[in-house]
Amino acid sequence: MKSTLISIIALIFLISCNSENKSGNSLSEIIRDITLENLAGSALELDDDMIRISGLVTHVCQHGGQKMFLTNEDKSVSLLVRVTNSIPEFKTTLEGSIVEVTGILVVSVADNSEKGMGHDHDDDSGVGLTEEECETEAAMKDSENGCCAPNITYHVEAVSFKEVIPA
Repeated sequence: MKSTLISIIALIFLISCNSENKSGNSLSEIIRDITLENLAGSALELDDDMIRISGLVTHVCQHGGQKMFLTNEDKSVSLLVRVTNSIPEFKTTLEGSIVEVTGILVVSVADNSEKGMGHDHDDDSGVGLTEEECETEAAMKDSENGCCAPNITYHVEAVSFKEVIPA
């Protein structure tokens, strides 16, 4: 009887240890390193994945530092990075710096082919600003919108970031 009780306790202990390991792995998710140039082609596959990406900070919104924009060396690609609970704000002093951001990639797909979706063919003014947008974000959206094509937009919800000192 004593031997059976010890066996049951050992079995329970082993099962609980294995379940802790499995749940522990979800906390240390796989972080995918990606470049700004490769992000556009991979965005749909990386939706909701944890990514790490580096770029030059071109703009930090002055309305509380809630958004930051990164670009590559030739400034052909732009990426919106938003704060989360773990980062209260981005400082405007980051403008001109190179940063490495780790966060969740959020992808949205909108079909612009239906009337009234995404844009007006008679309107040359581009995307109207909402209370949550700054001029830099509106300009980025204007450059991404292709006429009557599905519009794929993405941004990173930052979990952490660090300034990178060039070598």
